[in-house]
Amino acid sequence: MSFYPAAIQERLNQPQNAGAIEIASACGRSASFMCGCSVGFSVKLGEDGKTIEGSL
Repeated sequence: MSFYPAAIQERLNQPQNAGAIEIASACGRSASFMCGCSVGFSVKLGEDGKTIEGSL
């Protein structure tokens, strides 16, 4: 039995858009000192400035 609803548990077990983008247009990282959690992201933009790919 899971603490989370089925839809959220599925996303935790099979994350999408996880990993690094090799040639990213922008990258960032943030952390919470309250809980020790951190997150990083990267985005790849096309010639027109629209997002082609995103990753956490």
